[in-house]
Amino acid sequence: MKRFLIVLAAGSFLLGITAFAQAPKTSLPRSVSTSGGSTPDRVTKVGGFVSIPNKMSYQGLLTSPSGAPATDGSYDLKFEIFSISSGGSAIWTETQTGVSIQRGTFSVLLGSVTPLTAIFYQPLWVQVTATAGPGISVPITFTPRSELASSAYSLGPLVPTGTGNYYLPSGYLGVGAPPNNGFNFEVQGSFAEVLAKSSGGYAGFWADKSDAAENAYFVLRTAGLDEWSIGTQGDNNLTVFYWPAFSTYFKINTGDTVQVGNSTQTGAVHVFQDGSSSPVVRLSHHSASVGGQVRVYDDSSNMAVQIEADVNGRGGYLGVYKDIGSTAFAVDGNAFGTGEPRVDIYGNSRSVGFHMDQTGNASVVLPDSSISANEILDEPGISQGIQKTTTVDITGNTATMIDVVTTTLTIPTAGYIVVEASAQAGFSSTTSGNSMICQIDETSGGSYDINYEYNVGFGTASPSGSTWIPVSMRRTYYKAAGTYTFRFEALDNTGAGSKWFWNPVITASFFPTAYGSVSTIISPSTVSDFQNSSSMEVNGEQASGMNQTQAYKVDLRELELKVSKARLEAEKAERDLLNARLQQLKQDNQSPNDK
Repeated sequence: MKRFLIVLAAGSFLLGITAFAQAPKTSLPRSVSTSGGSTPDRVTKVGGFVSIPNKMSYQGLLTSPSGAPATDGSYDLKFEIFSISSGGSAIWTETQTGVSIQRGTFSVLLGSVTPLTAIFYQPLWVQVTATAGPGISVPITFTPRSELASSAYSLGPLVPTGTGNYYLPSGYLGVGAPPNNGFNFEVQGSFAEVLAKSSGGYAGFWADKSDAAENAYFVLRTAGLDEWSIGTQGDNNLTVFYWPAFSTYFKINTGDTVQVGNSTQTGAVHVFQDGSSSPVVRLSHHSASVGGQVRVYDDSSNMAVQIEADVNGRGGYLGVYKDIGSTAFAVDGNAFGTGEPRVDIYGNSRSVGFHMDQTGNASVVLPDSSISANEILDEPGISQGIQKTTTVDITGNTATMIDVVTTTLTIPTAGYIVVEASAQAGFSSTTSGNSMICQIDETSGGSYDINYEYNVGFGTASPSGSTWIPVSMRRTYYKAAGTYTFRFEALDNTGAGSKWFWNPVITASFFPTAYGSVSTIISPSTVSDFQNSSSMEVNGEQASGMNQTQAYKVDLRELELKVSKARLEAEKAERDLLNARLQQLKQDNQSPNDK
């Protein structure tokens, strides 16, 4: 059988429903006729305004399948509101228990259990379900749902309340005339005014909507006088404009620039700390009118950091304070107007200074004993080898050089190594030629180098008995950082008589920098390492007589310049690699919307 629900509405809402539901063959109600509307229940004033009740009166008539009124008694009724006529989910629901039915009729206030929410801006349908009552064993839902319709008095805001007053058609509010530009809120007329009365006149703002330059701004007024405007002044920039001086005091440009002040008015920004009466940061012009300055103060208004344009006309100055009026760190970009910078660190009893406006030793000031030898990685160094206990016999060693004495030196960076060797050479046991060839070299057991060999002794006739001759020599190298062994070595040049060295010494000294030319002789095989060289003939004497060979004179400083250039190129390559990695990391961290 069909169950009928007839709904009547009154008050704020009118709803009419004829609902049908299948039901078992019992003496259940056949149909219900209902009406719903707002009720004056709990109409109160809040903040000077009358609050609209959030309940809705709802009445109905329940009938049996034969059309007779339902049995008197107590019923549980479930009420649901949907935004569609069938299906979907309820957007509001409540169940009222113990609803009294007399002669088939009932009357309830929807919202008594669950307050009605702000849903009345869309088409709505009400669905009623009887869940308990005389003869009801299972819930009965009445269909179709009943659509809510607005009551007559709720149509008021949809039409003009008077000439030049407000309008609300289709959800748009117009003041002065109906909205016609598609805006939710629109004010018609040359100006819109919001005024608040005060003892001196009025204060408020005006919005200029019809300016020929398309300015859009609010004018803030005090005591009837225009004071400030906020908005655009004929461009796309946000401007704070001071009317009495007719001047822009603050502007945010579309190019990400914030302007404070203008060409005729000095601007300033002050940042305050909570509880402080004075600013802790000041951004303003320099007191000497030479540019800008930033000053940071501690919580007692003592200056902590000072950044400003240099008083000498160009450059800048940075000062960090350690105490009241006491500078700890200072950077002057234009020291005393010289165009040269100075950096000073002031301690309580000593200081450090780098003064590019000075020359020589005065350009750097360091505390006494502030740098030790261990802290200078490329300082000069020395190593020495000495043989004191026995003589070094050279007799009969005519084929290859033998070591007289050696020394090993490790240098931390590229530079010059000066090797010096000395000894007493002894000769005896023959009156014919008796001599040795000696040199400074790095190769063990090699032959002599005609560019650096020394002949010592007697070429044709030797004096009878033992003879001592002092020997001294030196040689200069340019080496990269590393460890090197140098040899004072010799061979027997004549094969006759005895020959030896007594008290041989070899010393190697390291110098990181040359302050003048460092000339040396090289063979043709290494001349390609130098851009500048001069050819020369080198004479060498062997046991067989005189010998000549080609050699070149060069300046070892060319190698120093090559090393410096290579070091700079390597540092640049490292910086380029680091920048590339940073760029890649930045790209990897970007979201898809940022790329």
